[in-house]
Amino acid sequence: MYRALLVLAACSAPVHREPTPPAPLVPADAAAPDAARGHVVITSSDECGFILDMVYFPSGAVSPEDHQSPVLRDTAEMLKCLDKQGPRSFWEIQGHADALEQNAQQVSEVRAGFVRDALVLLGVDPSGLRTKGYGSTQPLDKRNTEAARAKNRRVMFINLGPRP
Repeated sequence: MYRALLVLAACSAPVHREPTPPAPLVPADAAAPDAARGHVVITSSDECGFILDMVYFPSGAVSPEDHQSPVLRDTAEMLKCLDKQGPRSFWEIQGHADALEQNAQQVSEVRAGFVRDALVLLGVDPSGLRTKGYGSTQPLDKRNTEAARAKNRRVMFINLGPRP
């Protein structure tokens, strides 16, 4: 089994697209976690290209801000593209929260569910998706600053390998 973090992709020929602006108070480097720490592994494909990005959330919110919609749309397109190529992959949609959020575990689970539901509405096959909330147990940035906490309020996609 292999694990790869998928964050955003586009299907077919490369198309220039303006990057999604980060959520307020999120530093520009928040979308590119340190690969040496094992957070980001990019898989390659002949038909689908990959661009790093994550879905970020305001504090206490269970749905992302409107400017995150292109991330969800492009992720859905990439997942559908990969399914057409085969073998079809199984994905874990991981919800995360910052350490100061009330009910962090529940919030992270609802965030993951929101993203899953949005992807299904955009045409992604739900049989290849599972959700899991991690609360505040896996921060990308452990500093106690608003910018660090903003990085930790996110949803990530982990490729768990081919579907059974």
